[in-house]
Amino acid sequence: EAVSRSGDERERAIAMGEAARCLALLENDLAQAEALVLEAGALSKRAGFDHAAIADALGMLRMHEGRLEEAADHFARGRSLARRDADSMGEFLAIEHLIAVEMERGDATAARRLSADLVALGEKLREGSEEPFARAIEAITRAAAGDDGAHDDLEAALGDLRDADAKQRLAFALVRASRLELLHGD
Repeated sequence: EAVSRSGDERERAIAMGEAARCLALLENDLAQAEALVLEAGALSKRAGFDHAAIADALGMLRMHEGRLEEAADHFARGRSLARRDADSMGEFLAIEHLIAVEMERGDATAARRLSADLVALGEKLREGSEEPFARAIEAITRAAAGDDGAHDDLEAALGDLRDADAKQRLAFALVRASRLELLHGD
């Protein structure tokens, strides 16, 4: 956040969007995150540009409020902006969050369609937890569609997520897998 106070309007707006996204991800000081993202949005509008971090942060905040339609719109816009800017990580995050919305809405078909895009991006990134997380989500969506082979793939991906020490992503995948097992009476 301190870095966001220096530089030109574009740099400040992007840094504020990133800071807001971090606060929303941590679910810490959401009021501050809201203030940052609104200021970032105003700066970016005045400077005549839009950035994926701002859209993603807005989406995360709306998702925390339970406003899933608005969240999905912001995530879709963030994905488009990241793609326009050749920002693979920004696009990955936007898709990751879109999948969370679709899962929350119970739309397994949309989540599965998006998971294929997530896997493709995760394979490109390969630096951290993105690839195993994408594979875990893809396996969860396959299992939801009745693919029996998905369970072994999910176990392997969860192991890789543990190895990557991606606690937040591992927790998300485990909760989604647990919900699926409960639905199937397991």
